[in-house]
Amino acid sequence: MTSSGIPSLNFFSSYSGRDGFQVKGASDMYATIYAPLTQVKLSGSGQLYGTVRGSIIDSSGGSGVHFDSALKDVNFGSGGGSDEKSQLIFKGWFFEPAKPLPDLETDEGETSNSDSGSTDD
Repeated sequence: MTSSGIPSLNFFSSYSGRDGFQVKGASDMYATIYAPLTQVKLSGSGQLYGTVRGSIIDSSGGSGVHFDSALKDVNFGSGGGSDEKSQLIFKGWFFEPAKPLPDLETDEGETSNSDSGSTDD
């Protein structure tokens, strides 16, 4: 929780397939995870301090969840300064494919080009 009473890291997911949310590693994490339609997997020795909601919660490798009781009274606010209840409205996803990694097999200064355009007859 921040000094303003709002959780510092929040994950919201409407994904409904298998293994939709995974947390791996040895580092502790302070967060809220809300993914009620998919399985949440926690693995490694890292601990989650906060709260998690998933269709199934699978914890392995010594990982664990430690509920932060201060989250019971969290008000995420409306953002507009009014007394209205806050809402989570899903408007869509944006995805940008990863760029290809450089070819590590070539010597420095050489370029790898399998389509050079030259032919041997």
